[in-house]
Amino acid sequence: MYKIIKLDKKHMEQLAGIDLESNSQRESDLKLSDYRKMLKKKVDDNYELFFGLKENNILKGCVPLKPFFPRDNNCEVSWLLARNKFQV
Repeated sequence: MYKIIKLDKKHMEQLAGIDLESNSQRESDLKLSDYRKMLKKKVDDNYELFFGLKENNILKGCVPLKPFFPRDNNCEVSWLLARNKFQV
């Protein structure tokens, strides 16, 4: 069963792993610790809110949202990340 959950600091390791495994268009020489640092700053600064897709206790992907959008009751999806093995 799929669940959408709000991610926070306790999910940082999984979030960094998703970012690393997603084959996103970031620099290929980054390590897990680099992703952890980048994401920690975003979470600590409340710059983005992270929501994840979870199935059978496996976090398959996430969507960071920027809640500070110039219109009322709107937000911006920063990017969509999914572990490479779950991409179709």
